[in-house]
Amino acid sequence: AEAEGAPAEGEAEAPAEEKKLRARTLTRDNVAAQTREVLGLTVGTVLEGTLDRLCLYVTKQVAGKINNVSTELTFGSIEGTFLRDLELMMREIFVPALSKGMNRGKQGSEGRRRTSSAESEAGEEGQEEGAEGSEGAAEEAAEGEAEEGVAEEAAEEAAAEPAAAAGLPKEDEANAINLPAHIQDEILALTQKFTGHVHQTVVQVYGNVNIRIPQVDLEDVEAARQDASVMAMLEQAVEDWIKIIETVLQEENRRKHESRFPMAEIDFWRDRSSKVSTVYEQLQLPAVRKALDVLEASEPPILQQFQDQFGALQQMHVVAKDNVKFLTTLQRHFKYLASGSMQTIVETLPSLMNAIRMVWIISRYFNTDEYMEPLMKRIADQIADKVEEQININQIFSVEPTKAMQIIMDGKNALEKWSEIYLTVRDKMEESATNHRWDFDRVTLFKKTGYMSKICSNLYDITQVLDQFYKFLGPELKEVTGDSQGIDDLLKEVEALKTDFRNMKSVFDDFNAPHWESLISKFKERVIVIEERAIKFLNRSFQNLRSAEGAFKLLQNFKEIQSRERINQKMNEKFVAILTRYGIEVQKFKQIF
Repeated sequence: AEAEGAPAEGEAEAPAEEKKLRARTLTRDNVAAQTREVLGLTVGTVLEGTLDRLCLYVTKQVAGKINNVSTELTFGSIEGTFLRDLELMMREIFVPALSKGMNRGKQGSEGRRRTSSAESEAGEEGQEEGAEGSEGAAEEAAEGEAEEGVAEEAAEEAAAEPAAAAGLPKEDEANAINLPAHIQDEILALTQKFTGHVHQTVVQVYGNVNIRIPQVDLEDVEAARQDASVMAMLEQAVEDWIKIIETVLQEENRRKHESRFPMAEIDFWRDRSSKVSTVYEQLQLPAVRKALDVLEASEPPILQQFQDQFGALQQMHVVAKDNVKFLTTLQRHFKYLASGSMQTIVETLPSLMNAIRMVWIISRYFNTDEYMEPLMKRIADQIADKVEEQININQIFSVEPTKAMQIIMDGKNALEKWSEIYLTVRDKMEESATNHRWDFDRVTLFKKTGYMSKICSNLYDITQVLDQFYKFLGPELKEVTGDSQGIDDLLKEVEALKTDFRNMKSVFDDFNAPHWESLISKFKERVIVIEERAIKFLNRSFQNLRSAEGAFKLLQNFKEIQSRERINQKMNEKFVAILTRYGIEVQKFKQIF
């Protein structure tokens, strides 16, 4: 730092007494006022306030002396938006990386039940501790029912797992990070929770609106009312407050959801509640209320305008706060829909729909078609998106048909379970004779999922046909017929059945329905052609059987194989050819012996 009191170049040196005075003046207490900062350097803890400005940092990667700067030092910059940078890093890097890594780690253990710790859920619900008072025993019962059906598991199990410590041998590293699926779920849930806290903090730190309170003495109310200058300052302040309220209301009315999935609904109301409550609580400060009381006696027109705007702000604040409180009870279920397997989605839907039913019954505001139908649509979109992500047509045709059939069936079950559970809960509400009925547009809720279910049925049939051909044209048939080339030619024709489907984009988009129908018709025609060629191949091969015993075993095995129906029928007809071959072999034995 450069002292502002230092003599400039060429200036006469100050007298000795002035130097002493200046030395006494530049003490620790007033050094900030007497100097301008050129460069701040800290070792260890960063000084408070440093992160609000451009900051360069250097960290050591090893203990002790630095030998190689390029590998043992890490450096970078923080540009005054640390929280925003942290939120972006968590949302775009860590959460996706953990989600993808855990999905890979769960292969082969899809049936394992997802779990969540009590501390995590308590923390999420605790974000709304400032919400309005208890709604009574009915609300508590509703929130308890919303939590029903999810197993709670202690976090001690995670602590018992070995950590990947520094210096761990490479051969042990894989085992150190190969955690059980439920521990991985816990890590992801806590990471998402932390990301949510960071987001809330960003909204509060960078998105806050601060109102200006006039610095006037209002202790003597009557004297203040008689002072024209004071009244003018107060009216100007109220006018500024009105502009701030109008701006906040306009911004919130233009606010859009960040995505088309259900978690965006919670984020929407949380962000609104955070921003509106900031202004609302400032306008509830004693100094603000005092200023309004002083103005109330003179009843200026601007005061009524303020009351109208403040009433709209208060209503928005109450609605957002109440909606956040109830929607938070659904957060865990929404996370399961977003990150769970098809089996997890199927298991989550009943408890999710029951929780939504309780929100619909008990909530004071989130019980209208305006709010609930879009939320239902978001749930349907989330399920559809997960199924579309799971059933990638190129990947489906790259795995074994039996595995592909299971993946397709899991997706189809999730799509059908959505409509089934919805209708079940809707009927339950009808039977309860409540005035709050679910009369949502079924086309909006089920058009997409219904079409996708139909496509899944088609894909299942396609993979089943491929599976039947592969089982029929297997190594056993090659061994019996001795015609490997003929079987390989048929297998190439079977493989060619996939080509048209691989080239199609957006299989689940109903806009492509006519094209999809034409592909299905073409597929069925080509299947018939391949069946005809396979039957001709059988007729030709069984006329020149290599072994009656081998052919008989093949026919016996085909009784257990679910091949094409026409091929199975043709195979059953080959018993006559086998017996004929058997008679020829018996005659040969007679001639030999």
